Amino acid sequence: MIKNIFKNISQTFIKNGHRLTNQRRIVIEVILNHKTDHMTVEDIYESTKTISPNISLSTVYRIVDFLKQNNIIHKLQVDDDHYFYELINTEGSAIHPHFICKKCGKTIDILNEDILNHAAACQKNITSTYDFKIVSSTILYYGICSNCLEKLKPNALPKKNKKK
Repeated sequence: MIKNIFKNISQTFIKNGHRLTNQRRIVIEVILNHKTDHMTVEDIYESTKTISPNISLSTVYRIVDFLKQNNIIHKLQVDDDHYFYELINTEGSAIHPHFICKKCGKTIDILNEDILNHAAACQKNITSTYDFKIVSSTILYYGICSNCLEKLKPNALPKKNKKK
């Protein structure tokens, strides 16, 4: 599957007249190998350095920006200061929502088939109702994850010593 996605990306580069340089190839491979990890540019850079120690952070920023401009990845803004990049699905399936924990920052992909079908139907409805071509969309739900909720339960809190 990763080879097919990489092949599709390579064909997109060629079709659009871009070269697939070694540095671009490495960054794309890192993103593909971590496609469920919700990586920041710094995360991509750290993983890329293990393959190509001489690559600079500014080069990774430029490549990530290039990939974003060419609709290979998109930026998901989690809040004012935090964002991550995610591969745009080249196999044509619907966008998927994300859940972001307001306590620990954990990001969870929502991949339930019923929810994905509803999201795709909603997008199709918007497109036809408003005669609007959607080129990008993001659905983010903010709340508290089960691990953080468990920590918030009264019996999960450390008990205070009572003086008698």
